[in-house]
Amino acid sequence: MRAHPNRGRRGGFTLVELMVAGTVLAIIMGFFLSSLTIQKRSYTVNDQIIEIQQGARIIGDVLERDLRHAGFMAPPGGGLCVVDNTNAPDILLLSDDAAVDPTVENRGDLAARVTGGATNVAGGVQTLPVDDLIVEVVNPTPNYDSDGNGVNDSDFRVGAGAIVVDAANPGRGAACARIVAIPNATSIQIDVLSGPLAGATPNPADLAVVPARIYVVNAQNNLVRDGVMVAMDVEDLQVAVFIDDDLDGDIDANEYRGDGVGPTLDPSTVDFSRAREARASFVLRTRDTDLQYTQGMFQSMENRAPVVGTDGFRRRVWVSTIMLRNVSAGAS
Repeated sequence: MRAHPNRGRRGGFTLVELMVAGTVLAIIMGFFLSSLTIQKRSYTVNDQIIEIQQGARIIGDVLERDLRHAGFMAPPGGGLCVVDNTNAPDILLLSDDAAVDPTVENRGDLAARVTGGATNVAGGVQTLPVDDLIVEVVNPTPNYDSDGNGVNDSDFRVGAGAIVVDAANPGRGAACARIVAIPNATSIQIDVLSGPLAGATPNPADLAVVPARIYVVNAQNNLVRDGVMVAMDVEDLQVAVFIDDDLDGDIDANEYRGDGVGPTLDPSTVDFSRAREARASFVLRTRDTDLQYTQGMFQSMENRAPVVGTDGFRRRVWVSTIMLRNVSAGAS
């Protein structure tokens, strides 16, 4: 009797079969892991794009409202102020309409008057004597608590902005400032971020300090309003303003300041009572770079100097142009 040819062999795989199976498994796992990596990258990029688009909507809601109310009840020239930078984000100040009660006040009341015969402001930190921290003359109602005791006592706030103008002579320009401290009920300590008011001291002078919102992009790429973060991942803020120098209602040559075509917007020499329109441009970028995205580049808006080269950031640009009706109403 012949023995069966397979008798005595045990079931299993040969070394070649194992190598082939291992290779196939490695290819499948590599494809699977690559697919997971691509999906994770896509999710991360889309998630961050959604974040900056939401940030743009928040900016639109907040800033557009403040722009529309700029100049409300403020003295001539005190509705807005801009520190116009060409190699850094601009700084924007808009008068704080919440600090006045329009039912009992008149135009020009949204300000504290500088006392002691002052006719100008210097640069840097200084203390200004004022007649009152509450801007209303009739039925004064303070809006903010300046000393942290739980009782509202001022229409000015530490960390917020202040616009200093000569209400009797708005052609002298404006000084953009941040409020550093409120020492007492008759003084404000400010840090002037722009130059002093232009021109020789007129007679009479009427220096007024207008409580203001201040918009700043900090070193962490956060948009900060009055010291409180509004949106993250904001790379740049640029502002241009139409100053109707000849009051003809038309945008003539060099009347749009800070746009890269006309002159730089120098607040210390601009009559902001003749401002008719403001355009704010924000650039938002993703939090992290995408190494596989090679088209990312800095977006130079208005008169911001270009930045050469590409990077892995994805960006979105938000632009809003607002007619300054309240500023125009106060023009002289």
